[in-house]
Amino acid sequence: FDGVTALGKVHTHLFLLGMMMFLVVALFSMHYDLESRRTFRLFLWVYNIGTPLTTVMLAVRGIVQVLGLSEGLSAGANASISGIAGIGHILTGLGIILLLISLKKAATAVSA
Repeated sequence: FDGVTALGKVHTHLFLLGMMMFLVVALFSMHYDLESRRTFRLFLWVYNIGTPLTTVMLAVRGIVQVLGLSEGLSAGANASISGIAGIGHILTGLGIILLLISLKKAATAVSA
């Protein structure tokens, strides 16, 4: 154990995905009518499910590492942590794609 765990990355992930992302969204929302777009509303749901799920599983993985439970963890439990974290990452990524689609539609509507 070298002292580097997934737990040390939780704060950075929450800062970037939780705060910085929505500051950027707020800036775009000032110029475009994003709230009226279906893809934007879907982004909010998907992203706000995926990001906390990813963060919680990152914290779980880090706690397991800090407590030294990694060796005693069954292959199924280890795979479950990774799998649920993977689902969170997929949802977060899908949310970002939905946001980009929303921004493109909004920018196209303004320029038309």
